[in-house]
Amino acid sequence: MVQVTAEQAVSDFGNLLEEVKHGKEFVIAQGDALLARLSPALPPRQPGSAVGIITYVSDDFDAPLQDFADHAASYCRCRAASTSPSRSI
Repeated sequence: MVQVTAEQAVSDFGNLLEEVKHGKEFVIAQGDALLARLSPALPPRQPGSAVGIITYVSDDFDAPLQDFADHAASYCRCRAASTSPSRSI
């Protein structure tokens, strides 16, 4: 990955994009700070492309987890306390 300054990226953006089209990646920096990465876009996701990959799902897949019950109960108590209207005396 090649590092370029922000100023170089602005002045030579067209050429950078042309190189990105061919798979090259750039990191844009300003001083010591890395600001952005310029890289080729990922291809669009294809709905249904994982059909047939997951061949088994347990019958209790969506059943509540026993070891999670304590956490869920405390979370619900915290949420109820934080959403109740506060009273000032």
